[in-house]
Amino acid sequence: MAAVSPYPQRRTERKENERKLLEDRAEVEALRDSVKATNHVSSNITTTLSDMDRRLGILEHGVVPVHRSTQRLNRVLANLTKSVAAMEKIVHYLDYPAIEEKVIMEPPTEESMTSYLASLDRLQEAMEFWQASKLSRCKERQVTKLRQLRRAGLLEIVSLFRKTLNTWSVSIEIKDLLKQDSKEAPLPPEDVVENWKNLLNIIKQLRDDSPVGDFQSVWSEARARYLQQSLGKASMNMDRKQPKMPRPRSNRNLLVPQGSGSPSSSMSSLKTTRSMEKSLNASNNTAASGNADPEANPLTFTEYCMWMVRFFKSEKVLIKSVFPTGQDWSQAFNDTISPVLDSFLESGQDMLQKVQTTMEKNSYFSADVFVVYEVFENLVTSKKEIESFAEGGTQGAVRTKTEGISDLISQFLGTCVKGCSGFLNDVRSSKNVQDTLASDGTVYALTSDVVNFLRRLLQIPESIDQILTGALSSEKTATNRLVAVDGEPSPSMRVFYTESLNALVVSLEAKASQYKNPPLEGIFMLNNYQYIMRSFEFSRPEVDGAFSFADVVGDEFIETTKKALKKQQDVYQSSLRPLIALLMDVTVIQEGKIRASLSAKEKENIKDKFKAFNEKFEELFRTQSSYVIADPDLRKTVRDDVKKVIVPMYTRFWEKYHNTDFSRNPSKYVRYDKQAVEKMIDRLFEGKDI
Repeated sequence: MAAVSPYPQRRTERKENERKLLEDRAEVEALRDSVKATNHVSSNITTTLSDMDRRLGILEHGVVPVHRSTQRLNRVLANLTKSVAAMEKIVHYLDYPAIEEKVIMEPPTEESMTSYLASLDRLQEAMEFWQASKLSRCKERQVTKLRQLRRAGLLEIVSLFRKTLNTWSVSIEIKDLLKQDSKEAPLPPEDVVENWKNLLNIIKQLRDDSPVGDFQSVWSEARARYLQQSLGKASMNMDRKQPKMPRPRSNRNLLVPQGSGSPSSSMSSLKTTRSMEKSLNASNNTAASGNADPEANPLTFTEYCMWMVRFFKSEKVLIKSVFPTGQDWSQAFNDTISPVLDSFLESGQDMLQKVQTTMEKNSYFSADVFVVYEVFENLVTSKKEIESFAEGGTQGAVRTKTEGISDLISQFLGTCVKGCSGFLNDVRSSKNVQDTLASDGTVYALTSDVVNFLRRLLQIPESIDQILTGALSSEKTATNRLVAVDGEPSPSMRVFYTESLNALVVSLEAKASQYKNPPLEGIFMLNNYQYIMRSFEFSRPEVDGAFSFADVVGDEFIETTKKALKKQQDVYQSSLRPLIALLMDVTVIQEGKIRASLSAKEKENIKDKFKAFNEKFEELFRTQSSYVIADPDLRKTVRDDVKKVIVPMYTRFWEKYHNTDFSRNPSKYVRYDKQAVEKMIDRLFEGKDI
C-alpha cells in the first residue's frame, strides 16, 4: 500500500498558524494604538487634574477667609439673639411688679385663691431671676420691690386666714351645751378645718421667716379670745343644788323650820343663795367682749373648770389637725390657753379670799363657803388633765401656770380643812344655844344646817377623806387607830360624822331646855330627831355620792337615834298624865255594879272632873295645835299615841257618867263625845293658831 505524504497537512497547519499570527499581530498593534491613545488621554486628564488642583488651591485660598468671616457673623448673630432674649426677659421681669400688683392688692377669696397663688409664684420666679442676675444697679431695687409685693400677698392670705378663723371662732353659749347635755366642746365643721389647714400650708410655703407670716400668733390670738369669751369668768355660785331632803306628803308648809336651813325651802334658799353670791361676786362676773354674756349667766367655778378642760382638749385636737406637718404647735397652744388659765387662777384666788373672809366671821354654814369644797373636789379630779396640757412639747408659761394650779389646790385644801374644823367647833359651841327658838317646836335651823352640810360633803368622794383627816388632826380621837375597810367609809368620815351629830344632839338638848315647857320640848326634840332619821332614810349613794348618809354614820348610831326618838315620844306622852289623872274613876262599885244613886259630893266630884278635863283638853288643843310636827308619819304616830292614852280613858268615863244625874244640866259639863275628842286630836301639830 502506497504511503500517504504528510506535507499537505503540515502546509495547512502552517498556513493556519501564520493566519493566527497575523491576527495576533494586528491585535497587538491595535492594543498598542489603544495604549497610546489611553496614555494620551491619561496625560490630558493628569494635566487637567493638576490644573484643577491648582485652581482649587486658588479657590480655597479665597474661600477660607470668607468661611471664617461667616462663622464669626453666625456667632455674632447668636449672641445678638441671646442678648435680645435676655433684654426681653429683663423687660418682662421689670414689668412684673406693675402687672402682678393689680392681682396681689385685690384681697383673695376661696374662689380666686388658685390665680392668686399663681401670681405669687410668678413673683417668686421674678425674684429668683433678679437674685441670680448680675445687673447690680437695679438688682437690689427690683428684689426689694418684688419681696415687698410678695409679702403683701402673704399678708393678704394671712388676713384671709384671720378672717375665716375669726368667723368660726365666735364665742358659744355654754348654757346651750348644758341644755343639749353635751360632754365635749364643739369643733368647727370638717370643711372649715380643711380650709384652715390648706391656708396654713400655703402660708408656711410662702413664709421667708418674716413676721408677716406668723400665723401662730394669729391663731393663738383668735382662739384665746374664743375661749375667754365662751368661758367668761368663774363665779362663786353654788356648784350643785342642795341634797334632796325629806318632805311630807301633805301639809307641805309645815316642814319649814326657822332659819335658812329649811329642808323644804332648799330650792328657794338656793335661789336666795345664788342671788347673794352674784351680788358678792359682781367683780368676778364682768363679761368679756363677744356674744357670750357671762354676767347674765355666769359659770360656777366647778363648771368653769370642767368646761375649761373640755375646751382645752378640743383645742389641742384642733390645732394638731390644722397646723402643717412638722410645724411645732405647742407654742401656739400655750399662747391660746394661757389667758384662760390666768383667769382661772385669778378667779380661784378671789374665791379663796372671799371665803376666807367669810370664815373669819365664823360663818361656816353659808352656801358661798361650802362652794369651796366642791371646787376643791373638781380641782383634785381635774388636776391630772390640766397638768397634761403642760406635758410633751408644751412648756414655759403654761407649765408655770399648771404649777400655780397645784399651789391653788393646796390653798383650797387648807381652806376646806379650816372650814370643817370651824364647822365642828360651831356645832359644839354654846353660842348656838342662844339663838332664838321657834315657838312651834319645829326643826331647828342648826339641825338642817348640819345635816345639809354633812350630806353635801358626801358629794365630794375624791377629796372628803383628805379634808376630814386634816380637820380631825387636832382632835383627841385618834382615827389612825381605826382600820380602813375597802368599799366602806373611811375612819375619818365615821369619826367626823358621828362627832358632828353627837355635838348637834347636845346642842339640841340645851336648846330644848329653853322652852321651859315639857310638851314643847318633846315636840322640838321629836322634830329634830325625825329630821335626822329621815335624812338617813332619804340618803342614797346615787344621790349623795359614793356612800349614803346612813352608810357613813353606821347602824349603831342609827339605832341610838331611833331609841332617842322613841324616848322623846315617851317624854311627850308623860306630859299627858295630868289629863289622864282627871279621868280616873270616882264611882263606888257595889257587887260588881255602879251604885244607883250618887251622893252630892260624888256629883260635885264628877262635875269637877268633866270641867277640869274640858279646860285642860281645850288648853292642850289650843296650844298644841300651834305646835308643828313637820313629818306626816311622825305627826300621825304622835296623834295616835295621844288617842291611845286619852280616848279610851275618856270614852269609859264619858259612857259611865254622861247619862247619870250628876247634874241637872249635863251639857254644861259634857262637851265632847269620843268622836269629837278624836277629831280635835287629829288637828294637833298643824301649826295653826286656834
